[in-house]
Parts: sequence; C-alpha cells; structure tokens
Amino acid sequence: MNRKLDWPALLLFTALLFGAIVRFWPAFTNGFPLNDGGMFYSMILDLKENDYQLPEFAEYNSVDIPFAYPPLGFYVAAFLSDASTTLSAGLLPVSVLQILLWLPALVNTLSIFFFYKLAEQVLNSRLSASLAVMIYALSSRAFLWQVMGGGITRAFGMLFLILMLWQAVQLFKSEGYPKHLALTILFGAGAILSHPQTALHAVLGGAVLFGFYGRNKRGVLSAVAVGFGVVFLTAPWWGNVLLRHGLEPLLSAGQTSQRTLESYLIVLNLHGPGNFLAIPMLIFFYIGLWISIRQKNFFFIAWIVLAYLIDTRGGDSIALLPESMLAGMGLGKAGPS
Repeated sequence: MNRKLDWPALLLFTALLFGAIVRFWPAFTNGFPLNDGGMFYSMILDLKENDYQLPEFAEYNSVDIPFAYPPLGFYVAAFLSDASTTLSAGLLPVSVLQILLWLPALVNTLSIFFFYKLAEQVLNSRLSASLAVMIYALSSRAFLWQVMGGGITRAFGMLFLILMLWQAVQLFKSEGYPKHLALTILFGAGAILSHPQTALHAVLGGAVLFGFYGRNKRGVLSAVAVGFGVVFLTAPWWGNVLLRHGLEPLLSAGQTSQRTLESYLIVLNLHGPGNFLAIPMLIFFYIGLWISIRQKNFFFIAWIVLAYLIDTRGGDSIALLPESMLAGMGLGKAGPS
C-alpha cells in the first residue's frame, strides 16, 4: 500500500492503450484497407503465384512494373495468408485484404513500445521516455500513413528502423557488444528490406548516432561491421534487382522528394503556431529544445535538420522521433515526480 506509483509504467500503458485505439479505429470502422495499397495487394498475389520467388515484373493497371520494391512486407502478408489457410484447413482463411487491413495497425502499435525503449536509452530517463511516448503515440504523423493499405510496407519499415536505432545506441555505448551488434545488423536489414524511406533513414540515423556516440575505435569497428552485415543480409534482394533492372528503379525511388523552397516552408509551418492542434506539443518541444541547447546537446537538432533536408517528402514522420523526445524532456519539467 505504501508503494510509490510507477508513473513511467502507467504512462507507457496509457500510450499503448490509446495508441492502439487510434490505430485500429480506422480499420474497425471502415472494414476495408484505406486509401492506397492496391499495387501492393497485386504484388503480394504475384509473389504467391510465383511460389515466393521474386517475379521480374508486377502487373498493375495493365502495366508491367519492375518488381524492385523492398519485399519484406509482401512476404509476411503472403505467408500469413497461406498459413491461415493451411492451419484452418481452408475453413477460416485470412485473405490478403484482411491482412492489409489489420496487420499495419498491429505492427505500428508495436512501434509505440519500442519507441519507448529507444527514448529510454537516448534520454537516460524512464519518466522522460514515457512522456515522449505519450506524445509520439497520439501524434498523427506516427500512424496516419502507417495504418493505410500501403502501411504493410511503411509500418514494418518504421518498426525495424526504431528497433535498429534502439540497438545501435546500446552498441555505441558498448553494452553487450556482440548481442547488440548482431541485432543492429538484423534490424537494419529489416528496415532496408521493408521500405525505401526507412532504408534511407536507417543510414542517416545510424550516421547521426555514430557521430554523437560512436566516435572511438570500437565505434568505428562497430559501424563498419554493421555496414558490411546489412549489405550481406540484403544482397539477395538488391542483387536480384540490379541483375534484372540495373540501378534505374533504385535511383528513381530516391527522386520522389521535392527539395524546393515551398517544401521547406511546409516544414516551418508544421513547427509554427498556425498548427493549432499541435500547439501543446510544440510548447514542450521548444522547451526541450532549449534544455538540450543549454546542455550543449545538439544530437536532437542535428537529427531533425538532417531528416528534413534529406527527405522533404516523408522526413516529418522520422523527425517526429527526436521531436517527441525533446517534447518529453520539456513536459518532464511539469510532469509527475
């Protein structure tokens, strides 16, 4: 009876509960995959019909498109669909459409918990991490594009990116070196095999972590080992793409972000007072930013600026990770003790 209330655990539970509600609600109320994902649905069927061998082309809208997209989400969806048919003897099979409806929300909900683990490592505070995860879980940028039909790739990409960053922080801090090295490689490969955007930000995030945490002999060796390990694990996919289609599909994927003055002004508007719904988070974000600058900790601002500069199209969802941590720091000043 005299035990002190564990605020971080309570806040984490609350974030998971309400984060799950807002992620599953669109699927529950609509009953059909939202917005996009039609091409992914077609590619999953192509993969199943080709006995899980990567087809050379995907046919969509009567056009042959190089099957060069990172395929991990397609494999998971195809396997779950076939496994459900086998286990239920064909009586209650789970269709690919049902998987596209429910699985992205489930995977994105898991990301909430692992974001907490990442924030705990970076902030060195359970309370600040739990406040950060509350903000992250309920921010539309954390789930809006993840729970749509196309979230079968985006949700896995974000999950593996967060997992990789979580392990990379511990790797550069030299905590359990072999285990964290292996897991950083495994999760980094998962991020690259899931989505082009998270592949880019896995490299960027790893580089930022190295710059602030790994500038020593062990850090250099770890970074090199991770690079070679990820290249090796992902080689069956990108090697297949290069042999069949060359560099063009991969280069085209990197040209979707528009680096114009207008695109950068959108970023400024996102962090300005005109975005009324985000004002509470913005207040705590700027408090946390002031605290980090006063402490001469430029890790967060460097990560945020680089994310937006390199990826104006989708960098806001990645920058939300350090932004939520800064907001958690700011909120901690007025939070429970």
